[in-house]
Amino acid sequence: MTALHHAEQLSGRRLLVRWARDAGGRVLMVKTGSCFEGFPRLEPALRPLVRTARVGESRWTAYPVEEALSAACGAMSADQPVTHCADEGCPRCRDSIAGGPIGPAPLR
Repeated sequence: MTALHHAEQLSGRRLLVRWARDAGGRVLMVKTGSCFEGFPRLEPALRPLVRTARVGESRWTAYPVEEALSAACGAMSADQPVTHCADEGCPRCRDSIAGGPIGPAPLR
């Protein structure tokens, strides 16, 4: 759920910085959310808000956005590492949980 990246900001995190080229080839600085692999760990905080429906053969899951933002922000504010993915060395998780980017990343 893309809205969880906004909840990251609301909980005190700064978005990560990346560089991209626009259609004209100019290099632009863009802000992006953190690693999303740990977001399923927010499920206990979001569970009371979940709404599901069957549409044809698919099952849809939805959340009221204001309440979901509040619940996710509360969970992250209380426990920043709650969204850390399974990779303990993940630099995106590490930097996001610390509040945003920490110095330059090593070039590979």
